[in-house]
Amino acid sequence: MAENKTGSWWQTIPGILTAIAGIITALTGLVVTIQQTGWFGTTETGKPNVSSNQDHPIVSQQAPPETSITPIAAREIKLPDGNNVRMDSGTGNEFRYTILSATSTPEPPNQQRISLKIRAWTNAAGGLNFWSDSFRLQAGEIRIKPSNYLNELVARDETKDSLVEFLIDRDMPEATLSITVGGLNFSGNQRELKLLLE
Repeated sequence: MAENKTGSWWQTIPGILTAIAGIITALTGLVVTIQQTGWFGTTETGKPNVSSNQDHPIVSQQAPPETSITPIAAREIKLPDGNNVRMDSGTGNEFRYTILSATSTPEPPNQQRISLKIRAWTNAAGGLNFWSDSFRLQAGEIRIKPSNYLNELVARDETKDSLVEFLIDRDMPEATLSITVGGLNFSGNQRELKLLLE
């Protein structure tokens, strides 16, 4: 029976490529290590080292002081009509929306961001489309759609929480949140909640 002759792994192309990749990896690691120790004449910030000798003084470069931006605190929005609405389709399907939190944060130059964390629930077999188009904010004569996009499915007997946000004028003292069950048309499909913004 003839025996297969096997040569050294150096004689195969995959072996040669593996060896080259190993050498490149090792050299890269070595260069990075030397760079971090400062042997290439730069500091950690990438600026050249200026050494001290008789002809050249020591140059010290300091990082500029950090400026801190104080975040503007969000104000809690009062909900005089309560924090939830319930809609019944008349066929036993129930839809509930609960506002878990409501805040107003000033936005430059003269707006405010209304952030509403809303929980949705239904017992409908097909679930509930929890989407941006279900919400509108009426401030004065203006109706505003959410500034963020929301499109989620709430399954039957499941609760799902999502954030709904609006950008409105900062000087609006109050607004009305209109909630409509997405994709369904029945009597009583829309409810409203008043928001006191000041």
